[in-house]
Amino acid sequence: MNSAAVVCWSNRTMLAEMSTTSHSRSVPASRNVAMSCLAVAGRPVGEDVLSSCCSLEMRQVREAVRALGLARLLRAPDELGAFQLRHGLLAEAVREALLPGERREWHLRLARTLIDEGHATSSGEIAEHYRAAGDAGSELAWRVRAGQQADQVYAFTQSADHWLRAIELIESISSPSLPDGCSPLMVYAAASDALESDARHIEAGQVAEQALQHLLSGADTATAAELLARVGHFRKVDNPVAGRAALTDAIRLYESLPPSPGYLRAVAYYADAVRERDDIDVAAVLLDRALGVAHEVAPSPYEEDLIKERAWIHLTQGDPDLALQLIENSWKIRRPDPRVAVSRALFHAAILLDLGRLLDVVRAAERADLAGWTQSGRPETHETAVLRSNVFAAWLMLGDTEAAAQVVEPFITAHPTWDTALLHLDGAILAMLRDDLSAAETGIAQAEALVAPDGETHYYAERWQIELELWQHRPASAEQRALRTLNGLARMVPTGHSGTVLVLGARASADQCERRSFSSTPMVAAKRAALQQLHDGMPVDPFVPGPLAPTAAADLLAWDAEWARARGDATADQWADVAAEYRAVTRPHLEAYCRWRQADVLLAHRDQKRQAADVLHDAARLATGHAPLLGAINDLATRARIDLTLQTSSPAVPAAPYGLTPRELTVLRLLSQGRSNGQIGAELFISTKTASVHVSNILRKMQVPSRVAAASLASQIDLFEGRSGERSASEA
Repeated sequence: MNSAAVVCWSNRTMLAEMSTTSHSRSVPASRNVAMSCLAVAGRPVGEDVLSSCCSLEMRQVREAVRALGLARLLRAPDELGAFQLRHGLLAEAVREALLPGERREWHLRLARTLIDEGHATSSGEIAEHYRAAGDAGSELAWRVRAGQQADQVYAFTQSADHWLRAIELIESISSPSLPDGCSPLMVYAAASDALESDARHIEAGQVAEQALQHLLSGADTATAAELLARVGHFRKVDNPVAGRAALTDAIRLYESLPPSPGYLRAVAYYADAVRERDDIDVAAVLLDRALGVAHEVAPSPYEEDLIKERAWIHLTQGDPDLALQLIENSWKIRRPDPRVAVSRALFHAAILLDLGRLLDVVRAAERADLAGWTQSGRPETHETAVLRSNVFAAWLMLGDTEAAAQVVEPFITAHPTWDTALLHLDGAILAMLRDDLSAAETGIAQAEALVAPDGETHYYAERWQIELELWQHRPASAEQRALRTLNGLARMVPTGHSGTVLVLGARASADQCERRSFSSTPMVAAKRAALQQLHDGMPVDPFVPGPLAPTAAADLLAWDAEWARARGDATADQWADVAAEYRAVTRPHLEAYCRWRQADVLLAHRDQKRQAADVLHDAARLATGHAPLLGAINDLATRARIDLTLQTSSPAVPAAPYGLTPRELTVLRLLSQGRSNGQIGAELFISTKTASVHVSNILRKMQVPSRVAAASLASQIDLFEGRSGERSASEA
């Protein structure tokens, strides 16, 4: 026996002797009774509980406590005046000295005392005493109450454990008796909900399948519909087809019954499972039908789920105003639960982020009162984390890195979880922007390890990993990662990441060509073909401007500019046009990147150094909060012997009417001469699609409906008169 074992055996022997001595005839019986009660309770117990449980008068309780204290068998009373045995091993020795029937009786006494004394918040403890006493029926009733109480305070880990134990009891008792208003189905449902809220999604799905297996046989229509809806909800994650099939069966059953919350939920689940255009159309019909009868159902959170899903479909169908109106209407539905406000704000902010309305994202999040959520002591949930991350993304796109940091840094903990994975990813992005590239790489890897390998968060992390590798001067790795990421994105419902990843992939190819001083046409064509093939296979072209693609026009111009850089024939005006497009949608860091590239082209010509200096000053100002980019801008300035601490000035260039860029003026001139998009592209050495984007931007800025109207307006205001500084079409 080793020394540690000897010490442990010695301590246990001593404690056993102490407990035996305490139970000798020379010791008052009240002390023995109190000691047994404290040992079985296993926690601090007050005088009132001791008196009731031990059937002792208060005078006897105090005598017993005093005697135990003199024998040094008690800890000092806690702040509530409750008492506990001095050592856990002593309590264990006392319990072992009791006969099994005595221990059972003490557990029953403690359970009844806690109930009689009104310790309603001790439901979990009461359930454990009944469990130790072997009273399964009483345990089940209190286990249900314990699960309900834990749910009310968002303690989902604890509530899930209570509900899972309740399921064990239901399946082991021949005729289980549940509290009024509760049914076996409700227990299974509560367990599944708690597990899902605790991010234990696989277990939640298993419970749903378990419920289907145990309850479907002989179930009435409403119960069968509920079981199928829950199973479909979890099946759709890994198998959308199987999920939709179960949900279709559930909806069919529900439609034979009066409208109910379960029906609304099943339709919302179905809409959440859609992936293809035909399914979206079916979901729209189901949602409209469910929303039409929602008023017949008592206030239900699932009505809001229906509104959210219908709003999402409006977005995919190109009607953002109607989507936003639906979300705004949902705020009028009064719900006291703060989780509802968070859920509403999350969806509202996500839509606004997709639409590029960045400051509105911040305002929408404010409606959730996240500060109040934190101050009240509520734990960080997946929804609060995603909402904070959306606000972070909005500030980041606006170029305010410090404002973004203030949103998430207080909530980044040492040990990331699935709930907080996005916040840790945001922390990694901040590390990159602060030029701590090693910490950024570690942080992205940690965040990716917590999320689904084919989910949107994974691809969002990959988008930042690609940019990180570019700043680490690893363009070959970045290019391969971009190809893998785009291959995955092509299989998903369209996201806002595709266009960005395409541009980053082109940038990686251009970086390789520049580093090798090799830009042969076949090599560039091969690299572009690989990316173009993935682009062409996407269900929605990310370079086509639309409500959900606010940067599409700029991204397409950036795509063309990067390939021009790969070939070695990018022009300063080309980069200026891209910068202007990013400025139009308020993306300062992307604009700064384009200004950096523009200055690099200008510095290839000695007579344009002064203009390059102005451009670099502008780039440095815009790059505030993006240390790697700012470092690249400063490096270029140093090589060109340009002092960015001195403000330079160039002769003022008259601004073009309607905010048209130099390239757009050139396109408008050609358009006015009757050229087609293909002819404009050929003359300016750009693609037909890029020429089309320029034309669309011209019509939008001039607020005219057609090419003819644009040419007519340009002629009416003599747009091309007195602008001799503009290049001619042939020079472009």
